[in-house]
Amino acid sequence: MPRGLTVVAVLLRATGVGVQASVWTLMPVWYHLGFLGLLVPGCLLGARLKGTGCLTPTAD
Repeated sequence: MPRGLTVVAVLLRATGVGVQASVWTLMPVWYHLGFLGLLVPGCLLGARLKGTGCLTPTAD
């Protein structure tokens, strides 16, 4: 995993934990766990899609 991607994933997780901790009593536990569990895989998938060029806008 490239260093920049690792930094972004760690920052996303750290921010997500802070936000979820501040609203823990407002939502069910499954929501918090799902949100935190999908942050890093979503980051990795986004980086992979960007690398394939499928997220690059095309001129019509």
